[in-house]
Amino acid sequence: MEYSYYLKQRFPALQITAEVQVAPVQNRMAATAVGYAQIAGFVVSFFGDAIFQALSMPVPDWAKYAQENKGTAVMLFFVGNMVSNSLTQTGAFEVYLGGQLLHSKIKTGGVPDFNSLLAKVQAANPELEMAAPPQGGQKQGRFVNQGGGQQQQQQHPKVQKHQQRHYAQEEDDEDDEF
Repeated sequence: MEYSYYLKQRFPALQITAEVQVAPVQNRMAATAVGYAQIAGFVVSFFGDAIFQALSMPVPDWAKYAQENKGTAVMLFFVGNMVSNSLTQTGAFEVYLGGQLLHSKIKTGGVPDFNSLLAKVQAANPELEMAAPPQGGQKQGRFVNQGGGQQQQQQHPKVQKHQQRHYAQEEDDEDDEF
C-alpha cells in the first residue's frame, strides 16, 4: 500500500485499484485437504481412544503414537499451516497502467524500485501530470532520489515525529540530571 500512497502523491490524477490474485484451484483444494488432515490429526491426538471405542474398533498404532506424543501433533499442526499458506500464496505484485503491464513480480522475482516505477508510469502516460516533489528538499516517506539514481531509505513521517518527541524527552531528562 506504500507504493499506492506515494504514487498518488506524485500523480494525483492516477486512479489506483488493488486486487488479490487468487491461487489456482488445485492449490486451493490441496490447502483445504491439508486443513482437514490437520483437524483429523488433532482430534485423533486428543480424543482417539474415545472415537475408536465408540466405533467398536481397536486403536491403531499410529493413533496411539499420536496420543502419546501430543507435542508432535501440535508441531504437525503448525507445519500444516505453513504448507497450507504456501499453497495459497501467489507472490503477485503486478503493476498495470491502462492494461499495459509495467512490472511483474512473478516474472522478475522482486518488487520494483520506486523511482524506476515512477519513470515507467511517466513514460507510459506522458500526459499524466506529475506533482512537484516535497518542498524545500525535505525528505518524506521512504523513497528519496539522492542523485545518480541512488536511494536513501527514510522513515515514515509518523515515525520521525515519534523519534523527535523521544529525543526531546531524553534531552529534558539529561537537563534534570545536572
